[in-house]
Amino acid sequence: MRLRALLAEPLVPFLVCGVLLWGVSQSRHQDRLHVSPELLGALARDWESAHGSAPDAAQLMATADAWIADELRYREGIALGLDRGDPVVRRRVIQKVQALDAGLAPIPEPSETELRSWLEAHPERYPPRTSVTFEHVYGREDGDLAARLTAGASAAEVGAAFPHQFEGPIPLERVERELGPRVAEALAAAPLGEWIAVEAGGWHALRLTARPSSRAPTVDDLRAALSRDWTDARAAERDARADAARREQVEIVWPH
Repeated sequence: MRLRALLAEPLVPFLVCGVLLWGVSQSRHQDRLHVSPELLGALARDWESAHGSAPDAAQLMATADAWIADELRYREGIALGLDRGDPVVRRRVIQKVQALDAGLAPIPEPSETELRSWLEAHPERYPPRTSVTFEHVYGREDGDLAARLTAGASAAEVGAAFPHQFEGPIPLERVERELGPRVAEALAAAPLGEWIAVEAGGWHALRLTARPSSRAPTVDDLRAALSRDWTDARAAERDARADAARREQVEIVWPH
């Protein structure tokens, strides 16, 4: 049930008026507690999400009453300073302020030029990409794969060949992702043209057919990582500016 239809129920105007009159009566002693139509709508949506149906007037009244009780407890706790000295509450408030900073100054998506400039300015973060060209034979339980292949056995005789899975130079990152770090490490150190065997979820026979080659990574290679790192750096700069502005408003006294 939509909020407009709910507010059209006969009892709901009395609910709103009652809550507002309660707030007015309390204003003699403390700040008013405003219960807005937007808040009632949010409470109604929360109820519907939890119970699968929209609340009737009585249920909305009970929900609003519970919210008022919690809000008054919260205000009293703040007034008593119960939020002070609690690291969990402190961290939560800090996170909310940081979220507010982010909302007031969102970071745009980096352009192609910005990504390229970031990569050029931080080569130490993105090492050269090493690629290998190799043959690969897999045997589930045969540790003699390399010796048998060296002696002239065919891939079909000793295991399962992967002639199309790794054609041409393959980045070691892909080898590590698809075959595991032990296989990638073995290929990086393998002698050219010799069969070696590595156990990693079965036995892998490997033979380098060309020497490993390295090249500097491009934006296309690292687009996701570059975008993340560039955005994180811009966010850190934004947060530093906000923190500096706050420090200008406060005198910080250090112990002597």
